[in-house]
Amino acid sequence: MGATDRIAAGLLRAHWWVGLFLCMALLANANARNILVLSTNSQLGVSPDSVDSVNNEIIEFTAPGDNVSHLSTMQTPGTLTQAYFTAGNFDLVLVNRLAYAFDPGNAQVLSDAMQNRWADAFALFYDTGGASDGAAATDLINVLQTAAGITVSASAPIGYDTPLALNTNSVYASNFGGAQQVRGGYFFYMNNVPAANVLFVQNGDPMPLNGTLVNNVYTVVIPGSQSYSGKGACIAASADISMFEFRNYFGGDNGIGNPNNTGLTNQGKLRPAFTALLSTGGGCWTPVVSKTFTPVSVTPGGVSTLTINVAGIPQGDTTGVSISDTLPAPLIIADNSASHNCGAAQLTAAAGTNSITLTGGTAPPAGCSVTVKVQWPIANINDCVAPNNVRTNTITPGAGAGFSTDQGQFNNPATAQLTCTAGSITVAKNVAWQPGSVVSDLSAMQFGMDVACTSDTNQVMPAKTTNVAVDTAGSGSTPVAPVVPNGSCVVTETIRPSAPANHEWVETTLPSTTQTMQAAPAVTTANITNTLRRSLTSIALNKNVTGWPATGTGGGVFHFTADCGTDGQHAGSVMLAANGSGTGSIANVPQGASCTINEDPSLPTPPQNYIWGALPAPQTIADVQPGGPPASFNNTLSRLLMTMGLTKTVTGGPSAGVTGTFNFIANCGVDGSFTGAVALNAASSGTGSITSVPMGASCAIGEQPSLPAAPDGYVWGALPADQSINPVQTTSSASFENKLNKTAPIAATPVPTVREGALVLLSIVLAGFAMFRLRRGRTNPAAMTVH
Repeated sequence: MGATDRIAAGLLRAHWWVGLFLCMALLANANARNILVLSTNSQLGVSPDSVDSVNNEIIEFTAPGDNVSHLSTMQTPGTLTQAYFTAGNFDLVLVNRLAYAFDPGNAQVLSDAMQNRWADAFALFYDTGGASDGAAATDLINVLQTAAGITVSASAPIGYDTPLALNTNSVYASNFGGAQQVRGGYFFYMNNVPAANVLFVQNGDPMPLNGTLVNNVYTVVIPGSQSYSGKGACIAASADISMFEFRNYFGGDNGIGNPNNTGLTNQGKLRPAFTALLSTGGGCWTPVVSKTFTPVSVTPGGVSTLTINVAGIPQGDTTGVSISDTLPAPLIIADNSASHNCGAAQLTAAAGTNSITLTGGTAPPAGCSVTVKVQWPIANINDCVAPNNVRTNTITPGAGAGFSTDQGQFNNPATAQLTCTAGSITVAKNVAWQPGSVVSDLSAMQFGMDVACTSDTNQVMPAKTTNVAVDTAGSGSTPVAPVVPNGSCVVTETIRPSAPANHEWVETTLPSTTQTMQAAPAVTTANITNTLRRSLTSIALNKNVTGWPATGTGGGVFHFTADCGTDGQHAGSVMLAANGSGTGSIANVPQGASCTINEDPSLPTPPQNYIWGALPAPQTIADVQPGGPPASFNNTLSRLLMTMGLTKTVTGGPSAGVTGTFNFIANCGVDGSFTGAVALNAASSGTGSITSVPMGASCAIGEQPSLPAAPDGYVWGALPADQSINPVQTTSSASFENKLNKTAPIAATPVPTVREGALVLLSIVLAGFAMFRLRRGRTNPAAMTVH
């Protein structure tokens, strides 16, 4: 045949060999006598090697007395049915996927048969490397994915015959003592295969390590306890059938090329190995451990049920079941409700720990399970942030490891993933300005916030802190995550920046808000508003009164108005103290305002006998600040000055009257002395005044002795007595009366004797003494009147 046909035939033989190998494993059961062989029509242009491969496969896997059914029309619709399987009661099915694809309906019945275990075991030999493989590699990959969730990929094609090595680390290796190496060719290797499923690999590759993914895999085993979640048949799948071609099965050359002179052949190796694999307690029915989380996603503090399943074997009870599972941090056991149905096993799973152990268990053919409630502690909420919010819980099987039984175990690690889904809350900050404020740039401000959340199951989340920076207008927000996605969150402002110059925060207590968390995709937002207003301060007022009476009392209230332009008008006052001074203030003046302070003209009533001077000049404070300079005002009090009327009357004089000036003095004590006069011009009476006398003074008014000249023939009598006025008022006056006395005519007088002269002298002395006494204040009521 040509090179292309040789390649196709070689691949077919390699697949056949693997299929034979697996079929023998399935036939390990001593009662496995009903064998079904499936293929496409061997005469549809298939090379002689392909025909040879199927025939040699049947020879290898059967013994005398076995019932063999060969259905070679898989390309024909309706060939394969469930009834066919039921009637045949097959122990082993050899599936040969050659260059021609199976009819889709037949392929679906085959899949159903493997899934529902209509036969105990299936050996698949897919000719993946021929020049016209008809997408056999894709079909094989799909079977592995569907049956066991194994996602593999195909390697580059292998265009030659080669030895394949047994995976000596496999649990099935002991069944293949006589098949350490086999021979095949013209195929694709399978890549990314779990180590526990690997049976044969590329010769010379290192042996697969448990728990790893392996490339260059030739044959895969899916044990019944793994197949279709423990409900399917045992499956052995090879990416080749050329192992059954003449040159690889018998050696030498069958006359169509590609001779095998290596001495490595496959005849007689496969049936014993597969028989051991499929015997009671054999590897294909090795117990398998698996696990699941329900639900697969929780919220912080949430609980999921971890179920560890042990798939039994159909031959009988699985004994000595041992499980050891350590939960990955931060997962812990939620409570003490863990349970199992694995016979008399001892289960240890204490709340708050992360260790689950089961010893001495027994799993019936239907299997058994362990259930444990697992919690993602809310204290570890920070671990709920993608992409690090997934925890993989793994049990690694093996004697003395995570899972083992007396019947052995499938060493593929059992894994389950739990995801923690947290929420987030947006903390929004807004700064509002009250009317009268001077709006300014707030972009330098940051507000400290605490976020404390409680889940809907009353799990308390550790508080989180954040800062919210605002823009020029005072608005800003920041997301806070992770937080509980349910329940509620209390957002409290903890740090508030200083208010802008001349402003203050309205809120005396830092604001807080409580928000009910909204289910995704809704966004939960906590809005916190701070309000700024203009700071208010006072303008200090100093009041002093010049001219305040020494004996004065409180002088009433002085009122003031501060005109602050756009910042309004504001009033204040000063209560004057008894010493003529006082202080006060104008309250609630916007800080930073520029104000002109005026004293109101409505001054208090001045002290008695006083009058206010002109109002003080206005005062300007350009930048009102707390503790700033006062506005000082000085008012002047002046004493009211009165004019006291004087009335002068002259009696006893000539009818022509008197001409001259009579002078007076008012002695007013501490208020001083003041003078006045009355001028007469040929008159016997007249008036005058004493001016500028302080009102309210207590004064004694006296006539000065410097009288005008008396008319001829007259002499002035004694001076009038002083007049007292207390207090001086607007109507105060004093009247004085002076008396003129005529002089005696001159007559001749005898010369007195000495004695007579002495008497005359004595008379003169006595008369002078009398005049002196009159001038010292004697009063003649008939001579004056006081008003």
